[in-house]
Amino acid sequence: MLVNMLLTNAMVFLGQMPAPGSQQYMRNLPQAQHMIDLLMVLREKTRGNLAPDEDQMLQDLLPQLQMAYVSASRQVG
Repeated sequence: MLVNMLLTNAMVFLGQMPAPGSQQYMRNLPQAQHMIDLLMVLREKTRGNLAPDEDQMLQDLLPQLQMAYVSASRQVG
């Protein structure tokens, strides 16, 4: 649940999905970066203690989020 919450927040802050409740798209790159950083810390701190599917989910998610962040930052900059 924690990973899903951080993922959802990162996607909202990247402007890739509407904010829950308001259905409005927003972009807040510093907050998106913070969510991505938290997922990276979570992956590092739980290394070796995750079920294989949980580990695989984090391994798949992080590069996708990082690429989405780079793409969004290029659009802004």
